[in-house]
Amino acid sequence: MGAARSRENPDQAENSRRIDKEIESQKREQRRRNLVKILILGAGDAGKSTIMKQLRILHIQEFTHEEKQVHKCIIYSNMLESMRVLLEYMEDRKLSLPEDTEIHANKFKEFVKSRQSRQLCKLDDDLSTALQKLWSNDAVRNSASLPGHSQLDDSTPYFFGHLTRILDDAYEPTEEDIIRSRVRTTGIVEIRFKLTLNRREVKFQMVDVGGQRSERRKWIHCFEGVTAVLFVSPLAEFDQS
Repeated sequence: MGAARSRENPDQAENSRRIDKEIESQKREQRRRNLVKILILGAGDAGKSTIMKQLRILHIQEFTHEEKQVHKCIIYSNMLESMRVLLEYMEDRKLSLPEDTEIHANKFKEFVKSRQSRQLCKLDDDLSTALQKLWSNDAVRNSASLPGHSQLDDSTPYFFGHLTRILDDAYEPTEEDIIRSRVRTTGIVEIRFKLTLNRREVKFQMVDVGGQRSERRKWIHCFEGVTAVLFVSPLAEFDQS
């Protein structure tokens, strides 16, 4: 049998030519404006927001005092969630705690139940003591490095390693603290900055969209005028040991 060439649908061909013209028109407009639009995509917890925070620090401005206070609350929430995950992990694997440490573990669990979804911007003395006692236990610390943590944040050892500083009443997050903090991105986050490249001023527009499945339907609306797509994948996902 011979191969026959299928006939091209005139409507589809016309639609394809129209789309090509629109894309080329957008490219010409971007070149005229020296605009580079980069869309950052990836799964949840891939590190897209981390990249955005780093770009802001490098090319726009430092975080204000008010923004640092917001991230302080986020960091406390991250730490409480991490300790909850660690204690549940130990329970699932029948890892026991000394009696004096178990008392603090029970106090922490009672607090978590009563807290529900309420965000904290200050930790009271009892909660601070419980966190310090729990993290000082070898079994708790070691469990953070064991495999099987599907919900444990990668920055857990970092934050608990700076526990004394973070629990201080005068604590204000550093840039490193803010970069390592984790909050779910919802909607579309955009930053703009300028760089001088080859003696030309180039404008950059970075667009970050939520990586959770419920957010992915919004991705299609961000592709218009995109110069490049940066797909982010976490290296930690390759560590299956």
